Amino acid sequence: LLELSKAIENKNQCVDEKWRKINLLNSMISENKSSEDIAYNYSVYDKLYEEYKTFIYDSAMHYATQMTNTAYTIKSKKLIDKSRVNIAFTLLSAGLFRESLDSLERINPDELDIENRLDYYYTLARAWFDLADYTKDKYYSSDYNSKGNNALRTMITLSDTTSAEYLSWKGWYHLRNDEPEKSIELYERLVK
Repeated sequence: LLELSKAIENKNQCVDEKWRKINLLNSMISENKSSEDIAYNYSVYDKLYEEYKTFIYDSAMHYATQMTNTAYTIKSKKLIDKSRVNIAFTLLSAGLFRESLDSLERINPDELDIENRLDYYYTLARAWFDLADYTKDKYYSSDYNSKGNNALRTMITLSDTTSAEYLSWKGWYHLRNDEPEKSIELYERLVK
C-alpha cells in the first residue's frame, strides 16, 4: 500500500514525462514534413501510437490510422498488418470487441513476422477473453473462452520458453483455466 500511495503521489510526474515524450515525437514529425522519408514518419507514428495506446484512446486510434495510411503509401504488407493489429488493440481497449475481431480477421497471421504474430495472437486472445468476461452467459462465454485459449496456446507455442513473456502467457493460460496454483508458480518464477 505504501508503494501504491507513492505511485499515486508521483502520478503527475509520470503524466508530465509521457507528455514530454509525445511532444518530442510530434516535433520529429513536424521537422520531417518536407522530407520524402515516409518510412521515418511510419516509425515515429508507431512510437506515438505506443505512447498513446494505454493513455488516450482517440489519439492512439489516430496514430494507428496514420501508420496504416503510411504503410499503404509505402506498399508494405508487413507494416499494413502491423498497423491493423494496432487498430484492433485500440478498438479492444475501447470495448469494441466485435470491431476488434473484425479487424483481426482481415490479417493472415502466417504472413506476419514472429513479433507481430505474437502481438496478433495476444490481441486475439484478449478480445475473446474480454468478450467472454463482458458477456458472462451460458451460451456464448464458453465458446469465447475456448477461442481465447486457442490463441493463447498458439502464443505459448511460438514463444521462447526461456522468456518472461512465455511465463506470463502460460500463467495467464492457467488463470483462464481455473488452475491458480500453476499460475502462482509461474508468476513467482517470472518475478524472480
